[in-house]
Formats: sequence, structure tokens, C-alpha cells
Amino acid sequence: MRKTIIGLSALLILSVGSCKKCIECTVYDSNDNIIRDSVKTCGNSNALEKARKDARDESSLLGGTYECTDPD
Repeated sequence: MRKTIIGLSALLILSVGSCKKCIECTVYDSNDNIIRDSVKTCGNSNALEKARKDARDESSLLGGTYECTDPD
């Protein structure tokens, strides 16, 4: 019984510690028209940084802007 409680406690701690964050990025052209509707990306910091970079790169090709926000 004690091992079960310890195992479940460890599992709970690991699952809470690995929460993923989310962002939504929207890309605009130089006239502030939406080129790409908001795309929700969830994951670790590397995944979120890649989503920001992709939005930044796409907007720079169009001479526009991008916006990434926390959807919550």
C-alpha cells in the first residue's frame, strides 16, 4: 500500500511539473490584413520559440508584422 501511494505521488508530481504552455500567433501583411489566422501552438520553450520564429519569418517576407499572445 505504501509503495502504491509513493508511486502515485511521484506520478502526480511529474505530470504537474511537465505542464505545457501555449501561444497563438497571427501574421499580418504590410496593410495590417491578416495573412495567417491565429495558430495555437503548445509545447516546451523550444516549440514556442519555433512558432514565434516562423511567424516572424513569414511576416518579414511580406513586410508585415506578427503577434503572439497567451491564449489563456
